[in-house]
Amino acid sequence: VNVLRHAGEILALAEGGAPLAMTPALEFLGASRRHPGLAGGMTAHPKVDPETGELMSFRAHWEPPWLRYGVTDADGRQRVDQRIEVPGPSMMHDMAITARYSILLDLNVAYDFSMLSRGYRMPLRWHDERPSRLGVIARHGGPVRWFEVAPCFILHVVNAYEADASTLVLDVVRYPEYLRLARHGTGFEDNPLGVLWRYEIDLDAGRVAGRALDDAGIELPRINEGRTGRAYRYGYAVEQPNNREMRGVVRYDLESGARQRYRVPPGDQNSEPVFVPRPGGRAEDDGWVLACVYRQASDTSDVVVLDARDLAAGPLATVRLPRRIPAGFHGAWLPREA
Repeated sequence: VNVLRHAGEILALAEGGAPLAMTPALEFLGASRRHPGLAGGMTAHPKVDPETGELMSFRAHWEPPWLRYGVTDADGRQRVDQRIEVPGPSMMHDMAITARYSILLDLNVAYDFSMLSRGYRMPLRWHDERPSRLGVIARHGGPVRWFEVAPCFILHVVNAYEADASTLVLDVVRYPEYLRLARHGTGFEDNPLGVLWRYEIDLDAGRVAGRALDDAGIELPRINEGRTGRAYRYGYAVEQPNNREMRGVVRYDLESGARQRYRVPPGDQNSEPVFVPRPGGRAEDDGWVLACVYRQASDTSDVVVLDARDLAAGPLATVRLPRRIPAGFHGAWLPREA
């Protein structure tokens, strides 16, 4: 699902599985040697603090214990491994961090193992009866504070940060519902599109306010990862004109409200936009955006290099790939180590 470099190791990450070490040439080395505390499995979307190098993660499982939260230091040593009590197993795909807190997502999509006997491949569905909650835990463990929000599902987090001493801002791609079983027969209803959404968590008052920042369908959001867990201004995401296509890249200026777009022709589709900072650059948006674009006519893929400040200008460079890469995968930029 994802690739991460941490503690001098490149790790291939799966949904809940143990990370596997690999080389830049995609040769797999087996179990991680520098992260022994993660051998029991973890999310494919952990968060690395760009200032401390700490790795925050969780493991959501369909068997007890249903949820564990962990912190690994910059050298790969596990510093926190905490069991978190939840009423049952749910689908948790992503998380968020701030400078002092981690935020976990316990939402309306959860397991239903009776689906397997009815021909479904994955026993996950929308549950009306479940509450949707945001869990806030201190970075290095302790009690979890749960904040109930309107029913929803969140696949991917954009970023989070502390607006002041008692207010956390959490930006996500939010779905009003997801994986709802069809009312007649088997299968699922069409998922609605996800939109950019902001939660403001008031720790003192114990409440959450939520609002849409845009009404366009998006997914696979990314930022300059040097701003992870800190106040930020710019976000990038895949545009979704419908729930069958990922086509186009949008840049959000969350301060001015401006939007920029790199448009992809109908029939073609693209993966998520990965931000690459310019070496020595100081501005948050000084760099490039990489995206893989599938070309329907040739059944091949290109990597396009875009100016992060001017997506509409089109590619600064295009790398032709010898075979196709399916649209919608997660990508990562790993600078070459000396």
